[in-house]
Amino acid sequence: MSKSESATTETDLWPTADDPEPPEASEEGTALTNYIADFVRIVWARWRFVLCIVLAGILLSFVDATRQPNIFTSTTTLMPPDQSSSYSGLMGLFSGGVLQPVLEAANWVLKLLANCM
Repeated sequence: MSKSESATTETDLWPTADDPEPPEASEEGTALTNYIADFVRIVWARWRFVLCIVLAGILLSFVDATRQPNIFTSTTTLMPPDQSSSYSGLMGLFSGGVLQPVLEAANWVLKLLANCM
């Protein structure tokens, strides 16, 4: 093999700037499509095996979930606030104590705005 033949062979392996895309790029999509199609054919041919594995996983998950103890249980009791509670003053503010004039002013402003529109 002469020097010029080996140089030509080496440059054929690598894409040049004149090539729009490497020759393998157009084949990658076809190869991937063939790979996916082969995988689907194999799974379809062995659907009973796949179904058994899925059902076994569901059954094992259900058994595991039912055998585990409850980690957190919560109960709530709603009661009216005590008069001796430290938050009873806060409840008085909202029920019309100190905030009553502010609420009345806000109501007056809203009525005024509603009449202007």
